[in-house]
Amino acid sequence: MRQLFIIFWGLIFGVATLAQPPVKSSYISIFNSDNDDLFLPKQDIITQPPSFSVRSMAEWEELEAIAVTWDLDYSFGKKKVIADIISHAKEEVQVLIFCAGKNFSNIIGRVKLDLQDLGFSDFDNLIFNETDFDERVWIRDFGAHTIYKNDVESRFLIDWLYPSQFENADEKVPSSMSSFYQTDLFATTTAPYDLRFDGGNLLTDGLGMAITSTHIYDDNIYDESTIDWIMGEFLGFENFIKLQKLPYNEIHHVDMHMRLLDEETILVGEFPEGVADGPQIEENLDYLISNFKTSFGTDFKIHRIPMPADENGQFADENGACSKKGMGCYYTYTNAFFINELILVPIYFDGNGMDEIALKKWEELMPGYKIVGIDCSEIIKEYGAIHCVTKEIGVAEPLRIIHKKLESACENEPIKIEARLQHKSDMKAAQVFYSVNENANFDAVDMTRTNGENWEVELPAFSAGTKISYYINATANNGKTINRPMVGERGPWKIEVDCKSVSTKNKILSNKFKIFPNPTKKAFQIETGLNAKSKVTIFDYSGKAILNLEEYDFQSKINTSNLSNGIYLVKIDFNKNSIYKKLIIND
Repeated sequence: MRQLFIIFWGLIFGVATLAQPPVKSSYISIFNSDNDDLFLPKQDIITQPPSFSVRSMAEWEELEAIAVTWDLDYSFGKKKVIADIISHAKEEVQVLIFCAGKNFSNIIGRVKLDLQDLGFSDFDNLIFNETDFDERVWIRDFGAHTIYKNDVESRFLIDWLYPSQFENADEKVPSSMSSFYQTDLFATTTAPYDLRFDGGNLLTDGLGMAITSTHIYDDNIYDESTIDWIMGEFLGFENFIKLQKLPYNEIHHVDMHMRLLDEETILVGEFPEGVADGPQIEENLDYLISNFKTSFGTDFKIHRIPMPADENGQFADENGACSKKGMGCYYTYTNAFFINELILVPIYFDGNGMDEIALKKWEELMPGYKIVGIDCSEIIKEYGAIHCVTKEIGVAEPLRIIHKKLESACENEPIKIEARLQHKSDMKAAQVFYSVNENANFDAVDMTRTNGENWEVELPAFSAGTKISYYINATANNGKTINRPMVGERGPWKIEVDCKSVSTKNKILSNKFKIFPNPTKKAFQIETGLNAKSKVTIFDYSGKAILNLEEYDFQSKINTSNLSNGIYLVKIDFNKNSIYKKLIIND
């Protein structure tokens, strides 16, 4: 019903009076923020902290939409960047376009004509909103940020103070976002919670850890403990890391040289040794890895990507044109943007081959994702790229898979896969899909809920040198399903079986169990000198459990006459230990 009202509103006021190509009414929406209370009730703007537990979403989580701005007075180069972003994003999610132009009438119609001139033949999945945002293109900094109640229960938005001279951007855009997506807006705009903060100066892992720069102190009167308190109350941050701002980065935003790829992995820009902001970045990196752990309690995994010189070979320092106010030139490949299975990466020029190197690095680190380069050679001169001109809106009901990915395992020991799964409707089922030694076929094994939101499964033991690829699929009670990594088998996690250590206790215990006869065809028995019962499971080579005995007494024979010839794995669960034995069946 809301969508019909929005379309009706656009037709009433003739915002599409200029010649337009055919559009699909089920996808295109038009609304005017000055009048949207007629059909889209304005949501509450709440200046007190949420009364419930909150979680700030990570940018690699599932998105419903993204938001961008479009002013009719933007330069052609700026419009081209935004249009390129829109053209790729609309294939994945809704795109909310805030439209303005002080000297124009029929603004939305003219924005559509601009898009047509830039190659658009349809406006599927686009939502147009006429509002005034003071010609600011940097919606990353003033757009509303997605948070969730109780991890995944309900979606809300957060707004923080932006410079007062850009009042329209600070107030109208976040308010319109909350109205369109029908969710309340929390705002850090009133003492004692009045906090100025730029969205480009925030990276977060979705688990309560966030990274910013000490620029946050320049913008606020509060000390560190008060800032931490406010950010904890409104965004749920428990570990708020501040890195020293960089001397030649005019805006001091961390997204210009860093990007979180997942809960444990950080991509960091790298200058040539001793050049520009390189020394401070290295100091910050050393400080980060020496003093902080991931939300899993592990060390951060750091990857590097070049910070290139500009087209004139100059870096952003006191000797280069990039250091001059308004010249920008802080070229960066970390100012990228996740849109579900798509990642948009800024590129500039191919003369020195740096763009190609950067795109290959992204492809290496994010296999299976669609990596697309967007030319930002003009907009970068104003101290921003793709991440700076976009804002994500998370889905209303996220299905969340929290998993510390495995990278290695020991031979002859089972591989335990554990995950925390969350959805508003609770979980119905989960599976681990895995393949062995780059096999194109993935086998599925069911995960079991151990308690609460925790699920696990054990893959069989493998010999040293085996390479395992795997991903997790989860299904909620309402039928929603998702993979982690999101791209599934196109970009699974990798496990290398290279550890040969087996605990002494496990070895001693293992020696007390023997399979006889082995090889066998019709039946076998497990012999042991221990007087007890045990759960016994037989797995085939793919890891599928084909026989379960809940209470085996070590006296009976186990029938295998219906099993095909081959190698099997027998798992014996005994006194909280798991013993694995190889079983050969042949004629």
